[in-house]
Amino acid sequence: MNTKNFSAAQLKTLLPEFEKHLKGSTYLSCNGADPRRFVLFFEKNGKKEALFLCMEGPIPRCHLTENRTFHSSSSSHPLHSILKGATLLAIEQINADRILKMHFQSPHHMFSLICEFFTRHPNYYITDRTGQILFSLFPLPHSHYQPPSKNPSSLSNSSAFTSSKEVEKIYDQLEGEWILQKEKKEIQALFQREWKRMQKKLKELEKELAECSQWEQVKHEGELLKSQFSSLKKGMREINVWDWLQNNPRTLQLSGTLTPQEELAHRFKKAKKLHGALSHLPAQIERINQKIKELEDRIRELESAETIEALKSFKPQLKPILSVKEKIEKRQLPYHEYRSSTGLLMWVGKNAKANDSMTFTLANGSDWWLHAQGIPGSHIVIRTLKGRDPDPETIADALQLALYFSKAKEQQEADICITQRKYVSRLGKNQPGKVQISKHKTVWIRFDPQRFQAIKQRQAEKKDSFG
Repeated sequence: MNTKNFSAAQLKTLLPEFEKHLKGSTYLSCNGADPRRFVLFFEKNGKKEALFLCMEGPIPRCHLTENRTFHSSSSSHPLHSILKGATLLAIEQINADRILKMHFQSPHHMFSLICEFFTRHPNYYITDRTGQILFSLFPLPHSHYQPPSKNPSSLSNSSAFTSSKEVEKIYDQLEGEWILQKEKKEIQALFQREWKRMQKKLKELEKELAECSQWEQVKHEGELLKSQFSSLKKGMREINVWDWLQNNPRTLQLSGTLTPQEELAHRFKKAKKLHGALSHLPAQIERINQKIKELEDRIRELESAETIEALKSFKPQLKPILSVKEKIEKRQLPYHEYRSSTGLLMWVGKNAKANDSMTFTLANGSDWWLHAQGIPGSHIVIRTLKGRDPDPETIADALQLALYFSKAKEQQEADICITQRKYVSRLGKNQPGKVQISKHKTVWIRFDPQRFQAIKQRQAEKKDSFG
């Protein structure tokens, strides 16, 4: 989809509006459960103002909004505890780029919220007066904020928009189109995957039908062996018999390990099994063919869907497909997957063998690793980019997982070992999941039911993304 990105020129155009409505206001709350997409509410002269911030694709952007559809989640958003009670002193644009800097004064200190609306790598940071990063959506390798080099052409194009209302209207429409196409592709991929699975199943059933159709031949071979029973001996690999149906001599292959009685029983038992399966295979094949036709019809209907509402009509067909997909993935993956409040992936090993596979086969050396100290439990892996440490919120979430998925769960408190995967090695052969650690730190924690439920809720929301 060809979208017009939020530009530095548009941000510059909106600055006077931001200053008029937000400068000197007091932060109230943060609405929106997604840490990458939310609304900051302020109060100025008894009037509420709302600033929408989006740090995710396809169009990272900001504007004032009157939209009240965001779900309230002020206490759980990572920015709320930082901004609580702060006054917005000033707003500026950094390096004439797509970077908005808001200066705040809290009762205890001054700090800044810096938002980068870059298409590929959007991010936001809380910094102190010296520029030291106190919090960021996506962690960086350096401790102080360093804006990108100034782009001389960033403001060369004038903005076609003059107000937040225009920005919101245009980009909401563009984003809606992007979401529609994205969801269509995801649904299409699921239908195509199920279609391929059904085609594979159909071939297997047709092959099985062909084999079962030979049941009379297998039974006949048993009768031929029975006629030569006195000549059969254990250890024989073949025997020559006269086939009275074909009126020709023929050679039958034998196992070489079965007794004569077992050779006969094997043939007759196999014939009975093939004959029994033959009765229900045609109906199974008919059902699979019907499912394939239904999938092909739905794929054609999907091509003409032009609204999100139209996509919802595919929900009943998606549920069983997603259920099968989830079961396959659960069998294949050695871990359960969770997301932290800031969006980082966290893996939880399913058992001792899975711990070993996850930690030493799938995790990278730069990933972070946690485990309840001296207590049996799951390995926890925080997936991070090389050179980037996980943010405090992610670590807090991972600590809760390490406690919950261990024997310390009953005590609801434990020392948790935290280190990078590169400092973890196997303890020895034939001891899956047991490790030795060359460098680590220990954190004592109590179980936090509210934080753990938030983690589980994010996992549930991911599973229900088509709901």
